[in-house]
Amino acid sequence: MKKTPLLAIMAAGVLSLCFMVLQAESQNTGPARAPGAPAPNGFAGKTVLIDVNYIFKNHERFKAALNQLKNEADAMDVSMKKEEAQLRNLTMGLQKLNPGSAEYKQMEEKIAREKTDWTIKVQQQGREYLMREAKMYNDTYKEIEDEVNYFCQANGVLLVLRFIGDPVEEGNPNSVLSNINKPVVWYDKNLDITPYILKRFAAPARPATQADRSNAAGAQGNGYPPAATPVPGAPFRK
Repeated sequence: MKKTPLLAIMAAGVLSLCFMVLQAESQNTGPARAPGAPAPNGFAGKTVLIDVNYIFKNHERFKAALNQLKNEADAMDVSMKKEEAQLRNLTMGLQKLNPGSAEYKQMEEKIAREKTDWTIKVQQQGREYLMREAKMYNDTYKEIEDEVNYFCQANGVLLVLRFIGDPVEEGNPNSVLSNINKPVVWYDKNLDITPYILKRFAAPARPATQADRSNAAGAQGNGYPPAATPVPGAPFRK
C-alpha cells in the first residue's frame, strides 16, 4: 500500500510562511516577571527560530513508532498480496470449468464475493494506517508545541518563527525552490532554539508537567541548559 509521506507535506507547507506566535504571558505555568524587570537571560524579549522538520527527523521516540507502523503496514501488504494471488488462482481454475455448469456459477459467485471483500479490506487498512500515521504526527507536534511554549515562557521569548535549516541541494530542484521561497532569509544562529527543544526528545521522556512548570525558576529548572549558554548553531546538525 502506497502512502503519502506527511513530513513532505509539512515541509511544503513551510513555503507559505508557516509560523506560530507564542506570547510570553504568565498563565500559572512559571514565575511572573514584573514589567520593566531585568531580562533573566539572553532570550528575553527576542524573536527566536525553530526547525520543526529537523526535530521530527531526529525525534527518536517518534521515529521508532513510525518505523513500527511501517513494519505493520508492510506485513499487511504481504498478507494482502497473498490473498490476491489466491484470487488469481481461483480465477484461473474457473476457466477450466464449464461456463454453463452449476459448479461454474458457484465458483464465479465465490470469486466475486472474495474480490469485493479483498478490495474493501485493502481500502480499510490503507485508511487505518494513514489515520494512525497522522495521529502520530499530530501528537508529536503537540508535544513540540508544549515544550516550545514552556521554554519561551520560562525564558521571556516573545515570538517563535518556523524555518528550514537544511542546506540547499543544488542538484535538487525542489530543494532549490524551497530555499528560494523560505521565509527566513538570514538569522543569528544563537537564536535557533531547535537543539534545546530537540534535547527534550532525545530519550523516551515526557513533556514538562504542570508541577514542573510551577516549581521552575527558569528554563534550566525543567532540564533545559541555562539560557545564557550560546545555542549551538549549524554545527549541531548531522
